[in-house]
Amino acid sequence: MNAHRIRLESSLTVLLAALILLQLVNALYHAWPFTTDDAFISWHYAQTMANGLGFRWYANTPPVEGYSNFLWVLLASLFIKLGVPLIPAIKCFASVSLLAAFVFLYQFARTFLSPLLAMLPVYLFSHYQGVSWWTVSGFETSFFVALALLMSWQTASALGFSQWQDSAIPFKKNRYHARAWLIGCLNLTLLALTRFEGLLWIIAPIAFLLCCHSHYKLSSSQLRGMFIIFALGFILPYSIYFSWRLIYFGHLLPNSYRCKAIVSTHSFHLVIDYLYLLFPCLILSLPYLLARKDCRHLLLWLPSLLYCLLLCRADPVIAYYNRLFLAAFSVFSLLPVLGVKEFLTNFHFSAKNNTLASLLIIVLFTHLFIPTGKIVDIDTEVKHYQQRSAIRMKVVEFLNRYATPNAKILLADCGIIPFFARKDLQFIDSQCLTNAEMTSTRIHLSLPLYAQDLQQKIKPDWVIRTYYPQWQRGNDLTEVLQQHDFFKNYHLIVTYQSHRFDSLQGKPQEGEADFIYKIYARNELANYLMQKIDH
Repeated sequence: MNAHRIRLESSLTVLLAALILLQLVNALYHAWPFTTDDAFISWHYAQTMANGLGFRWYANTPPVEGYSNFLWVLLASLFIKLGVPLIPAIKCFASVSLLAAFVFLYQFARTFLSPLLAMLPVYLFSHYQGVSWWTVSGFETSFFVALALLMSWQTASALGFSQWQDSAIPFKKNRYHARAWLIGCLNLTLLALTRFEGLLWIIAPIAFLLCCHSHYKLSSSQLRGMFIIFALGFILPYSIYFSWRLIYFGHLLPNSYRCKAIVSTHSFHLVIDYLYLLFPCLILSLPYLLARKDCRHLLLWLPSLLYCLLLCRADPVIAYYNRLFLAAFSVFSLLPVLGVKEFLTNFHFSAKNNTLASLLIIVLFTHLFIPTGKIVDIDTEVKHYQQRSAIRMKVVEFLNRYATPNAKILLADCGIIPFFARKDLQFIDSQCLTNAEMTSTRIHLSLPLYAQDLQQKIKPDWVIRTYYPQWQRGNDLTEVLQQHDFFKNYHLIVTYQSHRFDSLQGKPQEGEADFIYKIYARNELANYLMQKIDH
């Protein structure tokens, strides 16, 4: 590689990195006010944990695993214990995690590509609108992505695939790196602790290892050493955690997975959304996928396939912008670049022209086919969500003022409202996540059976109905309760509603609401409450 080409590619690499960083800072700045309601579910658990009450929804109720992000709950609990402002601390940690994810993606790409081309997967991935949006949401998404990328990079490095050079580096048996394998195994453990489905990421490294062994015949001493590291770095710590949670909660799967991932009427909804994003990338990847290649390709596409199988029946609530697929998409983002590079080799361009053509094609492809999200759209979406958060806080203020001590409240959105409400109030989750009774052996996610229990045994003092006018329906359970004449025992006290934000007028739209809360009280309380409210 001559000096002129080195200087040119180095300059373009620095320029591309600067553009990525500038775009990232701009997107995070505009999305920063967004905090999703569901993040407060994990933080509610973090509160009880910080107060020494364990992983419980309430201190006086049996443990229920209504979260799916154990390590994230521990982190939030630590921030609360230290007295650090929770929301800014979580957002800052997630932003640093995203920056680390970009570094790990670049390093992983360097095992395939030159420095300039290795920056292109980062450029492509960073421009997807879901990346910055979910980073500031309060969820663990960016941290999970960073762990997945670090694990993939270290797994490839462990079997001798180091940084790419002009000529292909053949695999050598003596290039096994125990330290990289240990880091990969430890990151696999962290993945499984950060999100329950992180355990799924064990499949791609194992498939990669088996493929390498079939091609290169790893020695028995290497295999033995790898197994010992795998046992100490993953099997032992994860077995301890899994045994603890099985004893503590009494179920193999978290409540959140049993409620949303397994039993759902939304077949293939999330998968179809992901395929819309993935299909153009897949077309560009075909030259690489159809060419001769080493075993690393398994680390790139296998996670996406596994997630499509896992989430084919998952509930799409709070999963838009492919939130649950972002880690899989991050490793898949290498494939379009590899496909373009492979395709251009057929034209016998010079190495310099091949690299520059790849750069131009991927940059154009990113802006044409990867949904980026305009800043004005981000601002509008943030303000729209703030409207919803504002009416949730109105519900909190109402309940804190008028609810009787220890009142039982049936609610679908158990995020912001229980987090900020009085601690004596008992919220019953109608969406099942923190509701152990709905997943009990007797009820077994049967809405009619649970509706019968609510009507005859539980008899909540308050019911807060969520209604979506654009879909002309509410929460599934409250729809069943409506059919059982449940609401004849309740009186509508107050209604709160939000409207979509009009970016042109700079205020909420007039007309039909897009999100409504209706607060009902039992009939025996209604007259007293109406008089109290009037006064």
